[in-house]
Amino acid sequence: MTGTGQRLRLGTRGSRLAVAQSRQVASALERLHPGLRIELQRFDTRGDRDQQTALRDVRDGRFFSDALDLALIDGRVDFCVHSRKDLDDDRPDELMMAAMPPRADPRDVVLWRSEAPALLEAGETLRLGASSVRRQLQVERFLREHLPWTGKPAELEFRTLRGAVDHRVQRLQLRRSDPQALDGVILALAGLDRLWQDPDGQHSLAGAMHSLRWQVLPLSECPAAPGQAALYIECRRDDRRTAGLLSALHDEATQRLVDREYRAARGQADGFAATAIDAGDLGELLFTRDAAGQRDLHWQQPPRPAQARPWDGGAWSSTQRRRSLSLPPLDADA
Repeated sequence: MTGTGQRLRLGTRGSRLAVAQSRQVASALERLHPGLRIELQRFDTRGDRDQQTALRDVRDGRFFSDALDLALIDGRVDFCVHSRKDLDDDRPDELMMAAMPPRADPRDVVLWRSEAPALLEAGETLRLGASSVRRQLQVERFLREHLPWTGKPAELEFRTLRGAVDHRVQRLQLRRSDPQALDGVILALAGLDRLWQDPDGQHSLAGAMHSLRWQVLPLSECPAAPGQAALYIECRRDDRRTAGLLSALHDEATQRLVDREYRAARGQADGFAATAIDAGDLGELLFTRDAAGQRDLHWQQPPRPAQARPWDGGAWSSTQRRRSLSLPPLDADA
């Protein structure tokens, strides 16, 4: 579908990360539809204005989308880009999901201040920021087992974290005597990657990132929140023209995996984690962990290849070729 001469207004939250990922969606659309022009319009949601309420206490599914939903329904914008994990399943009837692009890396990462190993060796309490019950529970368990052993268990203190990603990272640069200083922050790897790909986002991080230590967390031990790293693009249900343009971004495999994560999480308590990945020839893997620490791996066996046949004990011979091996004569005195 061509976009020649058309203009679409994209609604986004105003944080650097939200703007960065919206710019990336806009660029992808403009590449797919030559002549299409995307204009970003920024809005502050209730979640942007309220920086005090811990995410574990939020029960409103539109905490991070209320202003965007209204702008889209009222016709002030044509579509919006959300992080899927910021939304619940109860979306306004007037809106529809138009696309879920291919997902970025869903893993979490711990960023540590540069002197964290020395602090650990000295027996200091390491202060970590986490924005969710899930991150605090499972990362604490993981770190107690996998931080370098210094002769006694690591002392960890978790603090509730809110605010923009770049502001969270900057707390690792504060002097440790500052009440706001942290020794580590737990973040979504996809968010850091999207910020780094954006000129403004990279500028906001560059001063801090060069000195930090990274610890990317394995999905087998630390699954992410359902929908983490996936984007959710909405438009009005009756706007078929915009829906058609946006549909070019949709990735069915990403939607299938994300839907599987949400089905696994249905009815679970806070702190439940679920990440599904496509492991190629191995099929789909779903990693889960509940608030009590119980881990599970669910395997969806791939379909049998059309040309597959069972081992018959002799098929290998068709791939073998005999040849003579020339050797020097043996030395009788050897």
